[in-house]
Amino acid sequence: MNERIESLYGKIADALYANINSSFDTAWINVEMQKDVGLLGVYFKTSDIQYFTIRPAVTLFKLFNALWHEFIAAGQPAWSTATFTIHSDGKFSLDLGYDDVSDGRSTSLDRVKAWMKKYLGDVQVKELA
Repeated sequence: MNERIESLYGKIADALYANINSSFDTAWINVEMQKDVGLLGVYFKTSDIQYFTIRPAVTLFKLFNALWHEFIAAGQPAWSTATFTIHSDGKFSLDLGYDDVSDGRSTSLDRVKAWMKKYLGDVQVKELA
């Protein structure tokens, strides 16, 4: 990977920590991105195994938009979905998807539900204000 992409990973992690603003065991950012339009969801699990979702900070969208553009600039294909997962020890992963999310076969709500089932399982997720 190039240095700009690596730098964005760190900035995303920092912005996620600031956005959550509390301790967590694992946190996820669910992203759908097309050019300069996207949807983000932020989820986290506490050490006592409670799951929460919070409104993502605008900074996170800007960072993922920059990441999307950097991938293309580096000659990589344009991804349409991303899941950024980070653990309390600082280890993180990024899963990218390339499906056409604008094909009209599913709604964003359907895709969020499928994402939650895949990454969080069948859990109760509480929304924090």
